[in-house]
Amino acid sequence: KRHRVSFETNNENDQKLVNVFDDPPRAYGAGLKKRSLKSPRKSSPKRRQKKKTKDVPVDELLSDYYFLTTKLEEPQTSKLVESLGGKMIRSLIEASRLSNKGAKILVLADRTRTTKKFLFSLSRGLAPLKPGWLQECRRLGEITDAIPYTIPFGVPLFREPPLPPPCNWVSLLNRQGLLPVPREERVLHGLEIGLVSESQSFADNVSVVIEEAGATVVKASKSSMAQNLYCVVCEKTVKRLPHKYPCEVVEFAWVVECVQTQKRVPFAKKGYYDFTDF
Repeated sequence: KRHRVSFETNNENDQKLVNVFDDPPRAYGAGLKKRSLKSPRKSSPKRRQKKKTKDVPVDELLSDYYFLTTKLEEPQTSKLVESLGGKMIRSLIEASRLSNKGAKILVLADRTRTTKKFLFSLSRGLAPLKPGWLQECRRLGEITDAIPYTIPFGVPLFREPPLPPPCNWVSLLNRQGLLPVPREERVLHGLEIGLVSESQSFADNVSVVIEEAGATVVKASKSSMAQNLYCVVCEKTVKRLPHKYPCEVVEFAWVVECVQTQKRVPFAKKGYYDFTDF
């Protein structure tokens, strides 16, 4: 028996198993110390992490998180967030400022929508969460798995036939539904996109969505800035373009489709209104 144990623990495959489970073998042999039966079992890093989370008071559980809500009962949701130590954000401009500082931001919604706040979450590669996740965290007294409470990205309603679902769900699982995609890996990273609008509110909110997807927003009204543009996003109410651009001019719907499908949609397959005829 002593020889068999020595052979198994010296075997390369069995040695890997010992390392994976991070637990000393019960038996002893050459080069191994006898383990006391009364010695406490060594906990894995995951167990230590879980225990540490439970030690945090419930009213400080989400103290590192900021929350945006879209189409929810604001007072009721705010009260639940604040009871767990979370902080509410009122505007996309504030969310963008915090995001640039590396803050943890989550969006809460009731169902799949195309609001700017919902799209803000998709731009970061995160599915918005249902408020039930907050209630479950409060019930368990720890930050629980968010995946069961994620809201599907959805597909554009104006597409016939509908586009396939997003292809990054494995990535979302690996990030536990709480961590955004690194900025350099986001769907529009590295692009310069022009923006033409008549409404300052539209320009501000759309700029946040595009920038969170990794692109740089350029005021397309400046002809000197339009040479390296990937495309120009134009508000529907615009009747005349300030310049003739050497790139595609599309509606904001193109950006919506990119963040919903988590890929750059080819212009050749677009069904968007073409402003270049004006």
